Amino acid sequence: MFCENIFSFQFSFDESKLDTNESKTNGYGFEYTFFDILSIRNGSYEDKDGDIIGDCSGFGLNFEYEKKIQIQYNFTKFPGGGMQRTQNKWDILFRTDFVALYKMFNS
Repeated sequence: MFCENIFSFQFSFDESKLDTNESKTNGYGFEYTFFDILSIRNGSYEDKDGDIIGDCSGFGLNFEYEKKIQIQYNFTKFPGGGMQRTQNKWDILFRTDFVALYKMFNS
């Protein structure tokens, strides 16, 4: 099968507090994924004590073959605080199931 989901939607809300005072951070975000390949993300982050408040956005690309090989790329842009307006982050993931690949090529 080409993909398990034609469209999926996720919502996340996070909050953390320090034990000793009322300082807290919170954030929320939405993710829309199409055909298990392209994900579009949008959200917000707030850390008033750290002067980090703003919008977050990003995308992800995911290519998977029969749960044997997976390659994934993610990019996000998020608030940087008082010293810089925004920060960018990216990551790449490569995953493989060597036993499944061995069985596939030796059957």
